[in-house]
Amino acid sequence: MDEFEQYLQGKKLSAGTIAGHCYNVKLFTQWLAKENHLDAASTGYSDLLAYIQYERHKNVSPATINLRLTSITHYFEYLKKLGDVKKNPARLLRVKGTVKRVIEKPLSTEELQALYDHYRLSKKVSQHQHQHNTDIAHQRNTVILGLMGLPGCTQW
Repeated sequence: MDEFEQYLQGKKLSAGTIAGHCYNVKLFTQWLAKENHLDAASTGYSDLLAYIQYERHKNVSPATINLRLTSITHYFEYLKKLGDVKKNPARLLRVKGTVKRVIEKPLSTEELQALYDHYRLSKKVSQHQHQHNTDIAHQRNTVILGLMGLPGCTQW
């Protein structure tokens, strides 16, 4: 697992992300051992479907299963780089049915305009020690807020 961790570090992932991927791959390889698979290199698409069913029977949410599949995808890319596998069976595999958050009471156009105006003008009142950096950050945030609140945008 140390080589896989180094592979992920080479992708410039954060330490927490690497730890999460390693944990998910560990769960997967433990499941493979329990199912009497010799190694991940002999795993195919149908085996991954069986793993998804296993996770579903444990009442793991679709979002978590998709996170685990992302980790497994990285693992198969690592195995591909080593030459242990030719294809990545997890590359396009995802579980549907994840819950998406919907904004129940979006702001009205007037509320968006008031928010934008208040934020845009708030910088003139406050002064910070690192004036240049905060000016640039404030300009960036003002532009982003303005783009998000433009009439014609249907989503935030």
